[in-house]
Amino acid sequence: MDNGIGFNPDNYHSFTTSDSTKKMDIGGKGVGRFLWLKAFDCAEVDSLYVEDNKTYNRKFKFIMKGDGIDEHSVNTSDAHDIKTRVLLRNVKAKYSKYMPKKASSIAQRLFDYCLSYYISGDGLNIYVIDDFTGESISLLGLYETLVKRNTKTIDFRVVNRDFTLSLIRYPTTQETMHKIVYCAHKREVKSENMSDYIPLLYKRLLNDDTSEFVLCAYITGDYLDNLVNSERTDFILNDDDNVQDLEFDDLISIREIRNIAVPI
Repeated sequence: MDNGIGFNPDNYHSFTTSDSTKKMDIGGKGVGRFLWLKAFDCAEVDSLYVEDNKTYNRKFKFIMKGDGIDEHSVNTSDAHDIKTRVLLRNVKAKYSKYMPKKASSIAQRLFDYCLSYYISGDGLNIYVIDDFTGESISLLGLYETLVKRNTKTIDFRVVNRDFTLSLIRYPTTQETMHKIVYCAHKREVKSENMSDYIPLLYKRLLNDDTSEFVLCAYITGDYLDNLVNSERTDFILNDDDNVQDLEFDDLISIREIRNIAVPI
């Protein structure tokens, strides 16, 4: 359930446009919704939105047939709460065995994926609710208790560019890899094993109270935002040799960023 502005005509048009550029300025690539149909048979959307001081209810199914839209309807509504529900139907067998079943496990997976948003201060208060047990978990609550008090932020410069490093003692009993994460538009793009650059970081570390943690260094900056590739899987001009061959003074390689970040 989402309490944003909903599937108004502008957002619906963007949804039905392949490779939409509507959210390009915040790093959106316009293809995320297609992952729904990679793992599920269909998605059912039920959205309330306001236009010209009237509330409308838009419903449709997103499917892998025809133009992708089925049973589309728009009607006026007397409802007052603006909200959107997306129901993913019938998970495909090859994915179901890998999906966590407990609310706590789902919340942790979501939080791990969204951690870069919460570090940036833009993390939404997402709740994972188990209707059968009544358990409710706040991802913002996980950030407040697990990460915020264990994070140190350091600004640094490489040549003439500004970057921020968020260094986190991340409590975990599963992950063992200490990592350096390069982000763009507040999303994780590329990660490296910190032990490749700092010797002996091959297992979890201990706090004074003997609780375990891994060290995570999230690096952000406008330079990385501007040079992420269209798939958000790597950075343009990431290869050090390419950067050097072009001989542009204002180009910085990942190696140069890493060389400043690792000592920090």
